[in-house]
Amino acid sequence: MAVLLDQPFWFDGANYSTNAPFINFVLSFRQRTDALLLFCPLKPSRTERGRFDVSIKDERVRIIPVPFYRTTFELYKKLPFIWRGTARCLVRELCGFDVAWIVGGQVLAGLAGRFLKKKGKKTFFYYRSNLVEEVRSHGYAGVRGSLMTGVSVMIQRFSLRTSRDEVVFVVGDELKRIFKKNGCRSVHKVYPSVVSGRDVIRRRVVRDSVELSFLAVGRLTPEKGLEDLVRAAQLLVRSGFHRFKFRLAGDGKEKARLQRMVAEACLCRHFEFAGFILPGERLLSAYDRADALVLPSRTEGIPKVLYEAMARGLPVVASNVGGVPEIVERCVNGLLVPPGDPEALAEAVRILCEDRALRERLGKKGLETAKKFTMERQRDAMYRSILEHLA
Repeated sequence: MAVLLDQPFWFDGANYSTNAPFINFVLSFRQRTDALLLFCPLKPSRTERGRFDVSIKDERVRIIPVPFYRTTFELYKKLPFIWRGTARCLVRELCGFDVAWIVGGQVLAGLAGRFLKKKGKKTFFYYRSNLVEEVRSHGYAGVRGSLMTGVSVMIQRFSLRTSRDEVVFVVGDELKRIFKKNGCRSVHKVYPSVVSGRDVIRRRVVRDSVELSFLAVGRLTPEKGLEDLVRAAQLLVRSGFHRFKFRLAGDGKEKARLQRMVAEACLCRHFEFAGFILPGERLLSAYDRADALVLPSRTEGIPKVLYEAMARGLPVVASNVGGVPEIVERCVNGLLVPPGDPEALAEAVRILCEDRALRERLGKKGLETAKKFTMERQRDAMYRSILEHLA
């Protein structure tokens, strides 16, 4: 199976690295294939690298470099050059794979799909997010906002046209509705968990602490809604409630602004900026030290942090957006709040802090949910659909 990836890779002469843990889900398919060919933008570099290493220590897995691009803007700026290089790599390797998995909603993915179809190869597409909503959530204003939204609409329409007659895998109900509405005949829903069955603990001892620790994991960018978390903290403190601390695990362009907001509101004792935490044992350890997960996003697909937190028995407070309610059931394994609503977020935090029995019940149900959404289960479900497609 060939996999055309949309995330950059780096190679330092000995190790490969990248920035998105999604690659672990992709690599799990080596247990179900004779060979896994990863076509990815690759840059040999000893001075920079991705945030975590990618283990390619299996003779069934091979990295095939295509022209490197770091961002979507860079992709479109160099699209003719990048497409020519990608097409040459695909032609060279055509006889080495039976089916192609094309990841992403970019024009490059659509071009590759059309090209491989002409060559008689079976292909399927994989979409992880609603590009239009993702762009809107960044809060671009004026002419720039209109331009960015218009471009994202054009790209999404191109993706819908290209994949209309192909097998499509999407993350969550929202994307499934979009593709079905636009005439795609074969759309399958998948949840790309990166939580292995061995990461799911049996039970969790719920602490009865004076101050509860809420962990937020993800990029510090506008769509993650962390500004609403600061405002929720302000409301709690003004009401005389101080039994909480928010630990933000991540980096991003909003970090300096969020730190200023926290300092100006005199909330430093209630916030900790922990920086990026490497996925794996270190991140699981951070979940184990927390009392709950908080996810105040304004837009989401299916956040992987939900599986990770539930696998460690954490109750969840999350915005009711995108695919979140497909995983989080209100008052069953977590609490749902409207996006962009600091008052509701503050009340949910207060409820969890004051109700130990609720935290224990939500965490226990979360463990049951995590067992249904392990990487192995989701991979095998997707693999069965691929076999049906090949047949």
